[in-house]
Amino acid sequence: MTDASALAALFRVPPEQFTTARNRLVAQLRQAGEASVAASVAKLPRPTPVVWAINQVAHRDPAAVARLVETTDRLKRAQLGDGSTDVVASTKAYREAVEALVERTVAQLTDAGRSTSAATRTRLTQTLMASVTDAALRESLQAGRLSRGQVSAGFDVFGQARPTLRAVKTPEKSSEKSPPAPSEDREAARRRAEAELRLRTARTDLARAQDRARDLERKAAEEARLAAEARERAAMAREVAARGRADAKRAEAKVRAAEAVARAE
Repeated sequence: MTDASALAALFRVPPEQFTTARNRLVAQLRQAGEASVAASVAKLPRPTPVVWAINQVAHRDPAAVARLVETTDRLKRAQLGDGSTDVVASTKAYREAVEALVERTVAQLTDAGRSTSAATRTRLTQTLMASVTDAALRESLQAGRLSRGQVSAGFDVFGQARPTLRAVKTPEKSSEKSPPAPSEDREAARRRAEAELRLRTARTDLARAQDRARDLERKAAEEARLAAEARERAAMAREVAARGRADAKRAEAKVRAAEAVARAE
């Protein structure tokens, strides 16, 4: 098995089995003399169910991932001022590609008996959007080898680029309103898209905070339960010890009585 196929197989393993499978692969790589590759694999974290499900869909339906990549690039060109590409149509195609991949991944989670809550959907959407706009993460997404969930800080289809706005001359005198310039239409569409994605990011952050709060509440309840059980066990132990002491005293009394009888005889 080559390194590439071994890694591909590793990312198809369910999250609960990932650590064991990863450690086994690391040992195999070391035995094969692939120390540097083994060191890299050893650092791979156990994927969350969302990341695992994305990887499964990428393996099974690469066309859906390719569609997301293509619509992302088309939207980027449109927002950077490519006159041959319509911003509104490109934004619609991009959203549809994201939603299609989200639905495929949710179906994967459902089939595996895993959570598909609103918070899960939000994390899933954010991971897809952030991964497809980052060059390194995009490669991992396409290969089905994402290792971590992602949260986009905003609409990052541009990367470091931004559309070039053209100066528009306003007529000195005109009784009629001039129609919006094409560049202004593109900029307005870009701002709307950014605002929508910032809203999604805020919702993701809220969902994460709520999940974290629920986790802490569950942990606190579990700690309280364990403490109560420990107190109960301690009380039972004290009761058993008291009975043991009482039995010892009774046994001691019997021994003294027997000794007294023996001396009397």
